[in-house]
Amino acid sequence: MKILSFFCSILIVFLLTGCLEPSLAPPSSEHFFVNLRNSEGSNLLDPKTEGAIDLSKTRLFLIENGEAKMVKYESPGAVLDYPYGVMPFEENGVHGVKFFFEHTGSQKEIEGFIQWNETIADTLTFTFNSADRPTFIAKVSQDGAVLWDTETAPENTIAEITLEH
Repeated sequence: MKILSFFCSILIVFLLTGCLEPSLAPPSSEHFFVNLRNSEGSNLLDPKTEGAIDLSKTRLFLIENGEAKMVKYESPGAVLDYPYGVMPFEENGVHGVKFFFEHTGSQKEIEGFIQWNETIADTLTFTFNSADRPTFIAKVSQDGAVLWDTETAPENTIAEITLEH
């Protein structure tokens, strides 16, 4: 009976572990939140604000090998809610936008820009914790000025920045 129990145990362990597929880590998803204000401090992402940004026309570009590439997600046969990595949100009456992209390269720093509309754009530099996996955004800068980073705000794990126009 002990031998039968032993072989049943081995068989169960084999079946449980033998069916597992090897785990391949997907590319790290990177995301950050943006608030956009005009010179008077009004929220340009609030549709009620005069001169508000139409986020359906907003695009995020990443610069790869000197070439601007628009962030775009496609899934054959599916309609994605946010194919350009631009997701509007409202929290406690405050309008903002979440940008997300896949960082699959080995660069520790990548530059990109947000094309808000035909006339307004913001260039940002994203610095990652390392060039190895897993990666996460550790700092967001604009024109050399740090807007957010984990070293100066370790308690603020969400990359949230405010841009002004």
